[in-house]
Amino acid sequence: MAILTTGDAVTDTLSFVVCVNDPALLQSCLMTSPCLAGGQYPVLPYEQSASAADAFNAALALIDTDWLVFVHQDVFLPDGWDAQFRAGIAAARLQWPNLAVVGVYGVRFRGGA
Repeated sequence: MAILTTGDAVTDTLSFVVCVNDPALLQSCLMTSPCLAGGQYPVLPYEQSASAADAFNAALALIDTDWLVFVHQDVFLPDGWDAQFRAGIAAARLQWPNLAVVGVYGVRFRGGA
């Protein structure tokens, strides 16, 4: 599996891994994210895993993309999130050319209910 790439972040491939204990919550939150709703990226939902680590390790064995994005089922990724993620990777590679792991990404909710 290719975790590290030396190419352009625009062409990096992504897969999303999520532990699921509430399929309805997954469908109403994460799967409504614009970058996931159209099926542009593989999403691997893991139900009934002994732990998040077990699910993530299983995904590592199955997926051959440049980046695995481990995300919670109750997260919504706003429009353009994937492009911003790739841009962040490209910027980070300028400082750390052997980048293989990136950190936590968070946002606050703004706007109406």
